Amino acid sequence: GLGKSAILIANAGMLFNAGKISGVLVIAPKGVHRQWLESELPAHIDVRVKYKALLWRGKKVDAAEMLVPSELVFFSMNTDAIRTALGQSAALDFIAAHRGQVMLVIDESHNFKSAGAHRTQALMQLRLAAAYRRIATGTPIAKNIIDAWTQFMFLEPKILGHRYMTSFRARYCIMGGWEGKQIVGQKNTEEFYQLIAPHSFRLTKDEALDLPPKL
Repeated sequence: GLGKSAILIANAGMLFNAGKISGVLVIAPKGVHRQWLESELPAHIDVRVKYKALLWRGKKVDAAEMLVPSELVFFSMNTDAIRTALGQSAALDFIAAHRGQVMLVIDESHNFKSAGAHRTQALMQLRLAAAYRRIATGTPIAKNIIDAWTQFMFLEPKILGHRYMTSFRARYCIMGGWEGKQIVGQKNTEEFYQLIAPHSFRLTKDEALDLPPKL
């Protein structure tokens, strides 16, 4: 409830008004992907921006629906859709219809922290086709710093400067446990946060909400 969607929608509107995008592809957890179109867009879109909301329904989408002249088209898909052949095809078709002028948004991006997962590999194929990429999550690092590698690789490999997880892990993770193959801590964290600072925005509940202490 700290406004991640509002910021992304505002950013999309700015890029649209600047003539840099004509579409927004949103990948979000099931249910949240529908909420994007039914609740978030009407509440936060700039009133000067004409837009069309297109929801993934598990079947092929007509090309004529994907592109509307002079309107910003939001196509919202659930997270698991892109790991299916039909879903991946629909996402690529949408980006192609807009000639790559798309902002690709991953909501709750921590769901793609596993580099070996099929849906993460599918996402990496999509990233190459989209002109702009954004991630949003309340828990970018849930367990240890390695969780961040895939998410920032999706945004731009140059941010972290490590194309391979092994080199990233060697730089920022302390290994131990059985045969030294388990991550038991982290190091060089100040350097890590300096690298991502120019490319990220963070807000805590304490900063944004006037709530009493938890009991």
